[in-house]
Amino acid sequence: MRSSRGSWLGKAVLLVVVLAGFFFLLSAIALPLRASHEMQNAPASRPEAQTSHFAWPGTRAVTVDDPSENMTAFTLEVPANWKYAGVMDVSARGTCHAGGSMVKLTAVSPDGQYGIFQLPGVTWKTSSSFRNQRNMARNGCPPVDIEMAADFIVNVLVPEIDPGAKIVEVLEPNPGLISAMEQRYDADSQVNRMTTNATGIPSPRLNLDGAHVRVQYSLDGKPEEELIGGFVECSILQMPDRSISRVCSSSGLFIVRAPQGHLDEFMAMPEFTAMMKTQQPNPEWAKRRQYEAQMQEQRFINRIRASQAISQQMLAASNAAFQAQMQSNQMFYNQLAENNAQFNANMQAGTNASMAAARQRMAQMDADAQRFTHYAGQSAAQPMTPGGGTFSPLHP
Repeated sequence: MRSSRGSWLGKAVLLVVVLAGFFFLLSAIALPLRASHEMQNAPASRPEAQTSHFAWPGTRAVTVDDPSENMTAFTLEVPANWKYAGVMDVSARGTCHAGGSMVKLTAVSPDGQYGIFQLPGVTWKTSSSFRNQRNMARNGCPPVDIEMAADFIVNVLVPEIDPGAKIVEVLEPNPGLISAMEQRYDADSQVNRMTTNATGIPSPRLNLDGAHVRVQYSLDGKPEEELIGGFVECSILQMPDRSISRVCSSSGLFIVRAPQGHLDEFMAMPEFTAMMKTQQPNPEWAKRRQYEAQMQEQRFINRIRASQAISQQMLAASNAAFQAQMQSNQMFYNQLAENNAQFNANMQAGTNASMAAARQRMAQMDADAQRFTHYAGQSAAQPMTPGGGTFSPLHP
């Protein structure tokens, strides 16, 4: 059994690009698939085309509403008796993959065997830095190393919307998809240039890659076939730590379903081609979203400028603190040198005083010694008797 198409990771692309390119994508991606496949040699595994059993029922007008604006976003036509739902919606709300509002469209025949689907894009990122990759994982949004559209469709999208589907073939982008990618590249390059001019931040390098994938699976026991087309856009930027950051998003995911062996003939029907050209935007909605996109871009630029101003203030404050610390250190060193000089002077004065006192004591000792010597000499010449007279051995 097929899974629901509404619950898979998603994020919208820039609003200004959506307005510039979404209405083109519906026809440019799907319609040229027919011409592209007619030029391909059918692989052996593809069933032989059978006599068409699809009777075109005519068309009816439907709308894609935008709940956030409470108005119709655009109108288009679908087969008259098909079940239809279309709305501007956000995929994966509350996750790191959630983004802006994008179209989600489903149109299915009464028996469910034929269908047309438009899916919102998803966003993912990675880094060449192992530390950044580890931080991404810790924050609940592990890095995803996918840059090619075919890798995304085969490894992410198909397992999510068609689990168990068989990959029949992977095709290069056809002229319609290439044209859509060129429009996206030009639009995003213009936005990046505007941001660079306003903030001085280098523009990322853009890489766009497109592909178509044909799959087969069983729906309620009946063999079905789908052709999935879309492209992946990656913004690649070298970070201050010299690591490479890559942020990618898928876009233009358009799917056409038919019973196996009838997909190409269904897409070749003139009625299908005409129907895919009927989408028309609501001018009031487009004008409002265009204004909101411009305001969003301006707010982004203002945040960058404010961040740069704060960074400059922090840098100036840090430099002032450093200079103040250097001045304080110099004052400390000066005081230390002054204290050391005073200490040395005091020591020198003490030393001088001690030496002077020592010299004075030595002089006193010399004087005392002289007096003692003189006294001793006098005493030797005139010995004294106990009675106070002069002692002489000749006169006891």
